[in-house]
Parts: sequence; C-alpha cells; structure tokens
Amino acid sequence: MLLVTCIEKFRNKQNQIIGYRVQDGTGATMDITSKQLKDALISGRAQVTNLTLTKDGKIIDKKLNKDEEKEAKQTQFKQAQLQNILVEQLKLGNTIKEVSTACGGKIYIIKQASQQHLIIIPGDIVSIAGTNDLINGYTLKNNSTTNNFAKAISKLGGKVKVIGGGPNLKSIAQMFHITPSMRQKDIRVLDISELNTANVVDMSAMFRGVRIKKVIFSSKKELFNTTSVQTMKGMFRNAVISEITFKNFDTTQVKNFSEMFYEFRTDSDIDLTSFNTSNAYNMNSMFEDSDLETLNITSFNMSNIQQANYMLSGCQNKGIKFDRFDVDNIPNSKGILSKCRGTKSKTKNTNLIKHYTCDKVIKRKNEILGYICTDKLGNKETFKQSEITDRYIKITGIAEKENTPQSENYRR
Repeated sequence: MLLVTCIEKFRNKQNQIIGYRVQDGTGATMDITSKQLKDALISGRAQVTNLTLTKDGKIIDKKLNKDEEKEAKQTQFKQAQLQNILVEQLKLGNTIKEVSTACGGKIYIIKQASQQHLIIIPGDIVSIAGTNDLINGYTLKNNSTTNNFAKAISKLGGKVKVIGGGPNLKSIAQMFHITPSMRQKDIRVLDISELNTANVVDMSAMFRGVRIKKVIFSSKKELFNTTSVQTMKGMFRNAVISEITFKNFDTTQVKNFSEMFYEFRTDSDIDLTSFNTSNAYNMNSMFEDSDLETLNITSFNMSNIQQANYMLSGCQNKGIKFDRFDVDNIPNSKGILSKCRGTKSKTKNTNLIKHYTCDKVIKRKNEILGYICTDKLGNKETFKQSEITDRYIKITGIAEKENTPQSENYRR
C-alpha cells in the first residue's frame, strides 16, 4: 500500500474536483484523476492521510484528531528532512540508488565513499522484504520472488549505516537475508542503531545467512528497539557475525524464538540474561548446531513454552548456563540436548533429563525399529531404536529392558 498526502486539488469550470496532486514519503509528487484515486482507495493500493472515501463512494476531506494532526506534521517534517539529505548528498557528488520494496515505496542507498554507504528507509515504508504472517491485523504479502533490498546489500562492502524508519514500519523480516545464490561482499560494520523500529512486529530471518564482522544495535539516540517484536524466528539462522551484543534487546512481546540462532557463529560471548521469555511459546531449534563461545540463559522463563524440540541439539559451546530448566514440564522437548557437548550447569541438574515410559514396541519381523513412549505430561512420542540411548533421556518400561543407554551415542 502506498501512503500519500493530498497537497492540491484540481477543479473544472463548474468548480467540480476532477483530480488531485499527491505526495509520497520521499517528497515525490504525482497528478491523478478522481477516478484513478477512487479506484486506488477501493482496491487498497493507496491510502491518503488527509482524504477518505465515504460509503457512497465520495472522496472527502478527512477530519484529523490532534494525534493525527501531530503525526501528519511529523511526516511532512520527515519528508522535508529526507529531501534535504538527498539534495545534500547529490551536492557532495555521491551517487544515489533507489531500491523498490515488496510492499511499495523506495529505499535509498547512497555511496559516500568506496567502502562506505548510507541507507535511508523513508517513513512511509511498511515492510522491507514482505512476509505472509498475519500480525496485529497486518497482512504483509511479498508479491516479489526476489528480496531487492538484500540483493542490493549483498553487493556492498566496508561500512554500512541504516537510518530512517518510523511508525509505519511493521516488518523487517528477511531485511538482510542472504541466499546461497547471492555473492555477498564482506561488510566490516553494519550500524542500524538509528533505524526506528518502535512498531516493528516481525524480525524473522532478518540476518539469515549474513557474513558481517560487526553489528551495532545501540547508540545515544536509541532508535533501534525490539519492544513490539512478536517473532524472531530464524533471525540469525546460518549467520556469521564476529562481534555482536544483545544487552538492549527487549523481548517481552516475543512469542516465537524458534531457530533464532540455528547454526549461528560468533566470536562474542553471548549473554542473553536481558531476554524476557515470559510470553514465548516456541523455542524449537533455537540454538541447534550453534557454535558459541559461551551461552548464559539462566534467566529464561520456560513456564509458557510449548515447543522446545532440539532447542540445544548439537551445540558446540564451551559453557552453557541454564539452571532454571525443567525439561519434564515442557510438553514438546524431544532431543532438547541431543549431541550437545557444552552443557555446564552450576549444579548437577537432573531437571535436564526427559523421562519417558515406553509401553509399545515397533517391529518389522523380529527387528526392533522403535518405541511409542509417553512423557510425564501424557504426550506421546515415537523414538527410533538409536534415539533411546540419548544420555538426556531416561527410559522406563519395555524399552528399558531392551536397551542399556550409552552416553557416547547421540541422536543423528
């Protein structure tokens, strides 16, 4: 949807309105007939901040309340600021590239030096790459098969700074997502501390597949924040970021952490004690196959978690702290610590062991293929023969008679 403001009306000799001049968030203007505007409003392709469509199909002035008037003035001010920045950059001889987003609108990439770029996200942008999730009443659909923004980013190197955003920005999902087909240049520093993300609800796959030496989230202006975010699914999946910190992450509203750090690589100590997980329900594969120096998740509140399958499976950490876990009270936590070689706890925590009673054997002729088991919450799980020997599973019943657990055998 394109967000515009009407700045002029055109009338015929009979004083009837026959057209409008509208301005978008970048300051660009366009003349449009009454019929064209009406069709755009009906189809939802456009929204006009100071006009509205009545039930009987008439376009009239929209009465703004005090908050809307204030927001309109702020938008006009930001549009003027953006125009000033672009004009100033052109005067300096810097090149400006426009990149179209999935949901309409344009983003500006300014080359300031051979290894330095400034990226401006205008205030009317709703989504960078698009998403099919329905969040807070917003359906953001990606009609493009290519993430134009990430494709453009993959060609940049050196230092990249991103500014702008604002109240309209709802999704930065897949913003920097690098796919295998993209040849990414090395970015030394990615600074997004001045990107206003106050109303962003979706950060899924935001940094998936990136190779960056340093990411900066925090600055004196504190514009980048995560207070409204509801999903961080796959946010850093397959990413390699040498230097990063999460001290200012507010995750109070986040419900989905699944695959957030799946196969994530970094040289930094990962301290997530600031994470609030009280509203979270999904941590499936959150740290699966990650390679982290240390990991402190002792503050995690697991009371509402419904999914934690393979959460720490295959982790290579030198030290993990997670003393508040009680695996038996998580409904779906199969393989939560399978193949993990970095489990360190302040105490000998027996709560890390998942207890099952297996009462049915799956056979093919005389060969045992697996077992049907029940956890302490009454949930059924099917295990292969090889999975029964996982050191973080305690088996009773039929399978206990058939198998002797071996601590060196791990799932897959």
